[in-house]
Amino acid sequence: YVLPYDSRHALVELTRFGSEPIPKLEAQNALQEYIQQHFGTVYILHDEEGIIPMSAAKITSRSQDNRLKATGGLAGRIKPSTGYAFKEMCYDAMTIAQNARMGFSLDLDRKRAHRGSRFAFYDRLLLRILSEKPQLGSDIFNALFSKIPMPKVLRFLEEKTNILQEIPILMSLPKAPFLKAAAEDLKFRFFKEVKNQKNVLFAVFVAMLVLLGFESAANIFVLLGLVLVGIPHGALDHLLESKGTKANYSFAFFAKYIGLMLGMYGLWLWQPAIGFTVFIGYSAWHFAESDFTEMKQKPNVFTLGWGLYVLATILFTHISELNLFLPYYEIPVLSHTNLFFGFPLASSILFVLGIGIYLLTILKPQYRMLRAVLAIIWIGSFLPLLLAFGIFFVGHHSWNTWQHLRVGFNAKTSTLFKKALPFSLGAFAFLGFFLLGAESGVTAYWAQFFVFLSCLSFPHVWEMFRFYKAQ
Repeated sequence: YVLPYDSRHALVELTRFGSEPIPKLEAQNALQEYIQQHFGTVYILHDEEGIIPMSAAKITSRSQDNRLKATGGLAGRIKPSTGYAFKEMCYDAMTIAQNARMGFSLDLDRKRAHRGSRFAFYDRLLLRILSEKPQLGSDIFNALFSKIPMPKVLRFLEEKTNILQEIPILMSLPKAPFLKAAAEDLKFRFFKEVKNQKNVLFAVFVAMLVLLGFESAANIFVLLGLVLVGIPHGALDHLLESKGTKANYSFAFFAKYIGLMLGMYGLWLWQPAIGFTVFIGYSAWHFAESDFTEMKQKPNVFTLGWGLYVLATILFTHISELNLFLPYYEIPVLSHTNLFFGFPLASSILFVLGIGIYLLTILKPQYRMLRAVLAIIWIGSFLPLLLAFGIFFVGHHSWNTWQHLRVGFNAKTSTLFKKALPFSLGAFAFLGFFLLGAESGVTAYWAQFFVFLSCLSFPHVWEMFRFYKAQ
């Protein structure tokens, strides 16, 4: 293409899409032939060559020095599918300079370019087409620039358009190759996400056991997970006290730990309804705190809301079973006769909220991990209550927390398991004493078990809160 400066000066550039650089001699011959054909004899003032990365992969700066800030390609200022970059790079440099002049953080209000998920989706489609059928590139760009006014095309390339403005732009492009690329992209990303979400596969496996009539096997499988990671992840609290330097077997630690457990038990004895409410509240915070840490997000106002949504979905999609437990906590049973289009009202509201949260993860990709949790708790809605809680607690929460502890202590799984073993055995001993003294009857058994679980988990939640805060 040709970019004229005035009547006598112009930039003439040869560019192409390819996985390998074009040989320099081949490029020079092609340029000379084009220039001779269109302009005759000329004088070349300057020439240069370069390669622009055309990739949807995340590009990060290699610099580890906080005093240095990446610009250009390393700062994500190149449009992956077109190489369109100059204007965005200028705006980015101006922002850095302004922040430096005002004495602010160099990253203040410095938006990372090309982060919108739908624009990343568009980029991936075009890159897939150009990779598999590069001969279609000419037709695609000719259609884009011939049917859409130039200002609108430029705003689209700058990712400053809204969805309504993008519809005519997308409709101007060849339909078949983009639909095929979209189907392939969605299939690839679906299987990639499922493959990487072992917690979802765990939930699916348990659900399949129940569906095939092997509910007892599903219970044993979840119980095995509780033994291997559910209890052990909470049996490392003695390491949290010493920040992982050594095991803490001091009298002060045991006194504090048992004191917190007895305090929670006393609350249940004094006011069971308050005990239940406090249990739900700190559990919601703890579960959400773990998820936000996994997403590398600081806890915020959304954190508790997310935790409450998770627990509400597990509980209120099993109202009939929940109502069996509530009288033991002196809480009135919940009505489940209110229907919405034939479905329980509470479940319908939670499902709509779930869709809203899923859409939020699309608009804000930093929260995309929540999609896996949504899948787990909604798979659990078709299972018995205890299994629903089990696949979330064991397959998601306990496993994630174990990984946080492994990274935080910089230790192998086998090492942590050995360090957790004495306290894991202690927890099983406590559980044994509880089961021996618990009131008979399946419903009463499990109602009391949650009281036991709340007392056992309360000091753990406190220790993990301190651990996450120190990270």
